[in-house]
Amino acid sequence: MRTPAPCIRMSAVVGHRGAAAVAPENTLAGLRAAAASGVRWVEVDAQSCADGGLFLMHDDDVSRTTDGRGLVWRMSSTKLRECRVGGAPVPSLSEAMKEARALGLGVNVEIKTPAFAEPERVARTGRAVARLLSEYADGVRVLASGFDQGALAAARAASPDLPLAWNVDAIPGDWRDVVDRLGACAVHCLDAPGNHGVIPAVLASGHGVGVYTVNDLNRARALWAMGVWSVFADDPGALVDKSPDAGVAIPGSRR
Repeated sequence: MRTPAPCIRMSAVVGHRGAAAVAPENTLAGLRAAAASGVRWVEVDAQSCADGGLFLMHDDDVSRTTDGRGLVWRMSSTKLRECRVGGAPVPSLSEAMKEARALGLGVNVEIKTPAFAEPERVARTGRAVARLLSEYADGVRVLASGFDQGALAAARAASPDLPLAWNVDAIPGDWRDVVDRLGACAVHCLDAPGNHGVIPAVLASGHGVGVYTVNDLNRARALWAMGVWSVFADDPGALVDKSPDAGVAIPGSRR
């Protein structure tokens, strides 16, 4: 069994894709909106393009969130930068990390890879994200997460001290085997009834749990009462003042 890396506990409310209900998702404007709301952590999505550049983007295709078209995986950095989201170029992951550092935000970077991606390219993406995050580890609280176990395993190999979380819509019966194999310190899952019965076991094992996407205060309170560490919210400002962190002046904690 692999010894988990030191685990950083995110705040009780995490801005989802920055602050997706308040500003364009996965943008520098979204990070600023999240910081203005008082939230301490944000989640962003990172993908690699054809030449290996790392950019913020949730979908495989840029058409939903930008004025461009095409698959991120097959676009050059130059072509991707020509796409505009909220009037600004698609930000690189490095730009986002610099902005987060200036704003004092912790960042959960979700490593995104398309279903059709070849395993070696998935691994390269995981390694690239991990190495970039390691460059900012002294100035930004960081956590890498993702659904693709290959990407997470590559991130772990590239940066053994990087905290990891495994993302899964439905927590499977072998969750403990997976998190131990990956050296993950937390599970991030969908707010779904099927997960609610498993969450206590994950927490009892000493692993953290984050739940997405939670935009209702009553749901957030029920999850916090269950012991959930973090909820991911599109409008973090609507929850942050009512969260267990309200009034607590510590930026984050490790165990």
